[in-house]
Amino acid sequence: IVAYSIVNGQHSAALALFGIAGFTDFLDGQIARRYPSQRSLLGSIIDPIGDKMLMGLSTASVWYTGLVPSWLLCIILGRDIILLSGGLAVKYQSLDKFSFKGLFNVTDGTIEVKPGWHGKVRKVSLLPFILPHI
Repeated sequence: IVAYSIVNGQHSAALALFGIAGFTDFLDGQIARRYPSQRSLLGSIIDPIGDKMLMGLSTASVWYTGLVPSWLLCIILGRDIILLSGGLAVKYQSLDKFSFKGLFNVTDGTIEVKPGWHGKVRKVSLLPFILPHI
């Protein structure tokens, strides 16, 4: 909805939705840290994917409207594609026998995804490039 709002010139709605998404992501992280019983393997995988989708689609949307240069879009999306490919490669190596079901099975616990401070720094460092254009 954020990307749709950006592309259609509804910048106030896009900014509000972007802010709400960021705030709920912050709350989710606080809850997971404060209440370990609320953590899950699936959540540890879905949360960073959601973050990447929000930032990637927002960047692609402001690029589409001509407000962000192509090189910035390529850096942001390229980095995320490389990270996803690396994660899939590590998961592939952990499989005894290849299958798509095994490759995308997040419940077997062969890989643990832990968000680090560098991901938060990356997200915050991208905000000055995206927010002024929303």
